Amino acid sequence: MTLIRPTLTTYRRAMTRSSVAAALSIVAASFVIASGIWGSTQPVKKEAGWVRIFTVFDNYAVVPGLQTGWGFASVVTTPDATILFDTGANGAVLLANMRQMKLNPQAIQAVVISHVHGDHLGGLKGFLTENRNATAHIPAAFPDSVRQMIHAAGAEHKNVTDAGEIVSGVYTTGPLDNGLEEQALVVDASDGLVVMTGCAHPGIVRIVKAAHEQRPNRPIALVMGGFHLLSAGRSEVSRIIQAFRRLGVKRVAPSHCTGDAARRQFQKAYGDDYIAGGLGRIIKLP
Repeated sequence: MTLIRPTLTTYRRAMTRSSVAAALSIVAASFVIASGIWGSTQPVKKEAGWVRIFTVFDNYAVVPGLQTGWGFASVVTTPDATILFDTGANGAVLLANMRQMKLNPQAIQAVVISHVHGDHLGGLKGFLTENRNATAHIPAAFPDSVRQMIHAAGAEHKNVTDAGEIVSGVYTTGPLDNGLEEQALVVDASDGLVVMTGCAHPGIVRIVKAAHEQRPNRPIALVMGGFHLLSAGRSEVSRIIQAFRRLGVKRVAPSHCTGDAARRQFQKAYGDDYIAGGLGRIIKLP
């Protein structure tokens, strides 16, 4: 495994390139997870491929010079699609960070919103003013006002009621209810599954189990995003780490609402397989 900290200089080198695809060839060197391809006995539509993940909104910062804010958003690119998972709390900040990282909002084909809280949904309206061609995938329990906002921007939405495939190789767990419906994103990369959570209100272990049940013969390469452990004690975090081990979670990249203390516990437990998640982080698989 090679881990290289990204810098804004890396992003700026892409400024003369005219496409996101060209820019990705440069920024991919910023953060590399190099590992062998794990075998799978489960038939898939086609072989899982490379995945690039760019964290474009977070309260934790990896790269100085980007605008932090309470919330979470990441851009996911695969050979088949570019997806925005959550939109942070502020559309202007989201778009500014995307441009600073040389990511084109117009290239995004789908937006997946994990749950209705403003630190994940708040940037959607601003984003849709830049790209109304992206379809918004939202839990069906969202209030009608959200659908009205999407339509007013000239975009379309899809109500998510169950687990399923959004685009080739990218899945939703479907809304998991714990008093608040939340969906997580599951990306099938050549190394295994990447499970991305917004805030993990239904419980981070429950979410990872749902992803595992959805693709039971695929290993879990990475769990990243908000783990919702700000008020969790050491014993609770230890139980979660043990559950992750039983589920075969190879790497973790907690950020947003995970909390400093929990992040330190994950770092101690996972060692070199711990990734400090946050704004500006770029992850490449394989």
